[in-house]
Amino acid sequence: MQLLQIETVVPALSGKRIRHGRKLKDMTIVEVAAQIGISAVALSYIEGNKNIPSLPTLKSLSDVLDLPIYYLGCFEDLPEVSLGEQIRKARMYRGMLVLDMSVEFCVDVKTIRNWETDKRKPLSRHMKELNLFLEILAINRQDTP
Repeated sequence: MQLLQIETVVPALSGKRIRHGRKLKDMTIVEVAAQIGISAVALSYIEGNKNIPSLPTLKSLSDVLDLPIYYLGCFEDLPEVSLGEQIRKARMYRGMLVLDMSVEFCVDVKTIRNWETDKRKPLSRHMKELNLFLEILAINRQDTP
């Protein structure tokens, strides 16, 4: 169960932001749902915060609504005290699954999970690439009012 939570935790306010974004685009639930490949009922549940959208669903919504995935997912509210929290937050800001990140860093999924839960520190050979990966957090801190 803990592994599933790492992939799907999205703050509860995301439904309101998704609904707001849809209305800004002057689109119906049916139109948006059809474009992202889910049912209108599923999108309605997401907007009502009854269902939590997956990262791939958020990425699709981001594309259709022309809004950043981190905004729709309320990822600015995620903690970033430890290095693991920062890695997880930066991954989610990019809309990447753990598998996507493991491919990008040429490590296995377990390694990414260990980094994100602070069970293991990244090796020095990964830190240069990770520091570039984490820059998205500093950029978004500057853009946030």
